[in-house]
Amino acid sequence: MKCQSCGSELHIEDERCPYCGNANPHYKKHRLEMKKYQKDYEAVRRNVYTKAGIFTKRNAKITVIAVLALLNVVMLILYVNAWDIYYFWEQQAVKRNAAVHREALAEMEAQGDYFALVAYYDEHNLYYGSGSALDEYWNVCAVSRGYYEVYKGLTELTEENTYTSMEKRIQYICENFESMYRYSEQKEYDRPECFRREHVEAMEDMKEHVKYLLITYGNITEEEAECFEQLSNAQKQLALERGVGGYEE
Repeated sequence: MKCQSCGSELHIEDERCPYCGNANPHYKKHRLEMKKYQKDYEAVRRNVYTKAGIFTKRNAKITVIAVLALLNVVMLILYVNAWDIYYFWEQQAVKRNAAVHREALAEMEAQGDYFALVAYYDEHNLYYGSGSALDEYWNVCAVSRGYYEVYKGLTELTEENTYTSMEKRIQYICENFESMYRYSEQKEYDRPECFRREHVEAMEDMKEHVKYLLITYGNITEEEAECFEQLSNAQKQLALERGVGGYEE
């Protein structure tokens, strides 16, 4: 721009002309406009920062709430399906080692170590191995478990027990006896592999041992022991009660 007095070149920021010294009429107007612009700029900047801060805090709160809600949903799903998840991983673990477990069970069965067999079965959660090669040991393990409980119950008959009455103890023995024989008999729905020759022989061996246990610890006659399987549950209990009574005479 040019000075209105001398025509020399003049900058809008010059308050006076550097050549003639006269005042620059555009200077004051420019300064006022710049102040107004600066004021407006500061107002807009503060407004933007304020809104951005509110938006950021709001977003942060929404994000935290969303994450917590998601975690709650995940925890709920895990809680509801905890058993299914646990069962799945246990099942996979058993199946991965099925060959090792099967070899161990076969060896204990061949040696007639039925207590160790059922202890191994329980310790390694082999009941999760459904659908694997371990299925064939289901019945022999169930019979072994009943055999163990019958053995334990009979050998403890003469011991004092202040917590459980003799009637209850004999009832428990008979219930396990029934369970043992029930699993040793093949049903139409049973898997044929569960009743292979070696498994049937093991179950018959345990049933034979129980007869001697009944005679030795149940104090019943050989004739009663031989037909014990055919007796009703009530008759079994009466026979054992008479036998136990014989110890007291």
